[in-house]
Formats: sequence, C-alpha cells, structure tokens
Amino acid sequence: MHNIERLRGAGIIPDDSEVIHDRRNTIMKSSSRGTVYRVSAENVLDDTPQDIAYSHRLSWQIAQNSNIVLSPLTPEPIIYDGVVVSQYPLADTEISRASTQEFANLLNEAANIAINSLTKIRELKVYDYVNDRLELSTDDEVARLRNWLKYYYQTHADMYAERIGDCETGFVHGDLHSNNIVRYEGELKLIDLDSASSGLPLYDVAAWHLRYLSGDDVRVDVQSVIDVMKGDEKWNAALYQGMVGWKALSSMSYLLLNYRNYPDFKKRIINIKRCIEDLCPISPPGDCI
Repeated sequence: MHNIERLRGAGIIPDDSEVIHDRRNTIMKSSSRGTVYRVSAENVLDDTPQDIAYSHRLSWQIAQNSNIVLSPLTPEPIIYDGVVVSQYPLADTEISRASTQEFANLLNEAANIAINSLTKIRELKVYDYVNDRLELSTDDEVARLRNWLKYYYQTHADMYAERIGDCETGFVHGDLHSNNIVRYEGELKLIDLDSASSGLPLYDVAAWHLRYLSGDDVRVDVQSVIDVMKGDEKWNAALYQGMVGWKALSSMSYLLLNYRNYPDFKKRIINIKRCIEDLCPISPPGDCI
C-alpha cells in the first residue's frame, strides 16, 4: 500500500478508513466522512491505469457540465510526499436493480459529452495499439497464437475499419464495466476515468458487450441494454460491428502481450474469438490454438 500510515498521520486520510481494494491503486473508504480515497504513487506515467491524477481532473471537468460522472470533492487531487490522493463521495455500488433503460441512457449521455471542452484529454488510437502490441510480442512460447492473431489482423482490420467509416470521435471511458458504475443521489454515474479518452463511438458499448459475453462481467444484463440502444433510430449496426471487431483485436493483442504468463490467458482469447464470431459476420480464420 502507498504509505497509508503517513497519510493518516498527516490527517489526509482519517483513522477509521479501511482498505476495500488494493491492486493497481489502493482504494479506501471512511464511513465517518462518507468519503472514498483513491491512492497511488505520484510518479505514475500518464498512459497507465494507475494515473488517478488524470482521472481526478477529468472527472472534475466533466462533472461541471454533466451529471453522469461522479465528481471528486475538490478540483485538484492531494499530492503529499510522493503520493496522490483523490477524494470522492461514498456512493452505492449496488446497481443490479437499475433498469436497462437507465444503463442505455447512461451510455448515450456519455457519448454526448463535449470533448472539445476538455483540456488534456488523451486520444484513443486503437489502430496503433494493436499493431504495436503485436510487434512487441516476441515470446516463442506463444508464436503460434501470435502468428494467428497477426494473420487475423492483416485480413480483418481493413474490413472492420470500413464498417466504422469516417466518423466523428467522442468520449470514451476506456474501462467500462459494472464495477465502474455507481449510484449517487439517485442517479447512475461513471467512476474511474483513468483510461478515458477521445475515440471512436460505441467503443465502450462494444467493450462491455464483449466482457459480458466472455463471462467477465455478468452483474448487468448488457445484452438487454444493447437491445434497448438498438431501438434508437440513430443506432448504426455496421459501425457497431466494426467497433466490436476492433475492440476484440485490441483485447486479444493486450492479453497476448501482457497476460501470456497467466494460466487462463489462452482460454480468454478463445472466448473473445467465440464472441466475435457471434457478433460480427466476419469470422476469424482457422483455429488460434
């Protein structure tokens, strides 16, 4: 954990605060103050999920003009002795009873966030990410899988891009799943904007859909949420198919590069392969394993 006792000693975090999550960042809550604290090292690089200072400032900016993001309690995070502390009001994490329409409204409203008004928002370059990850993957133990994925990339990337077309970019949360949605003051809100950026529309919807179908996030019936969204006359089926394809490429290349030593990483890639065969009419060639 990130120097928690020093933060308590300085009065930044109260004595009754307890750790509720401790992986890439340390998450703590204080019942007496009704506050959640996100804590990380100050020297975290800007392009990593640990950068809670970026998330804090972006959340504050968006919350000034929109109700769909949980606002931090202060415009700037606390930086103390090499540690970043971001403070938020304690919100309700039980969202399973929310209606599909509420979730659909949340996703639609997020897509309409005016990104031009946001300073220093990153750009999501899905096309570059996939190619770079495939080039960086050199482990001989996954050579067959890597060669399959390169072939899939070469044969499908242009077709996915054609379905996406020349569309305007919008707000992308970048790590959308049910644990990053809370209820506060009666409304659903997004949290943890560490990976937020400007990017292709429907990226978050495609990402959450793949998580759901892969069995990684089943707290919310995402399929029903998307069925509601499809009822909107503005829904673009071709764009969504292309976005699902690109998100699948992104996820599989990420797993290949960063999770190759995990025992179930091949199974997770196979699950994604199965999902895109169901969601997108362009199926990947051959067996990957």
